[in-house]
Amino acid sequence: MKIEVGKKYRMVKDFVKVGCDFALVHDMLKWQNKVVTVRKICVDGGFLIEEDVYTWSTNMIECEVKEMNPKQLRERIAEIEKECAELKKQLDDASFPKIGDQYYLIETDMESQDYRFHDDSFDKKMVKIGNIFRTKEEAEAMAEKIKKLLKGEE
Repeated sequence: MKIEVGKKYRMVKDFVKVGCDFALVHDMLKWQNKVVTVRKICVDGGFLIEEDVYTWSTNMIECEVKEMNPKQLRERIAEIEKECAELKKQLDDASFPKIGDQYYLIETDMESQDYRFHDDSFDKKMVKIGNIFRTKEEAEAMAEKIKKLLKGEE
């Protein structure tokens, strides 16, 4: 990453993990995950920041921080909230089903049926073959796809 004097950068969260091309002093740790302003680029490849006296290496920078107006900040917050919602859904999906959760499966007559998850051998078989759905609508949609496949329509 090319750094420039006067620009703001967010430092990485863990200096010890990424290492430092120069001496890492305990006092530098207070700048982990903080925004700093580059004061000077050194000939040895390091840089100085306005907020401190130590020489820093470029691998200690996570990203450039750009100044934003209120509209840009609101848009960025909306993007982050959307990303958080997607991550929460992934987390929910990864932890489904848990003991006591209601789920739906497709019976041999291609009808959906609701069950409670008990983590018994039957439930484990349904998870293994992918015959486990959060909603009746998801199970019914999959049943329709299976019917079409069996009829050779897909």
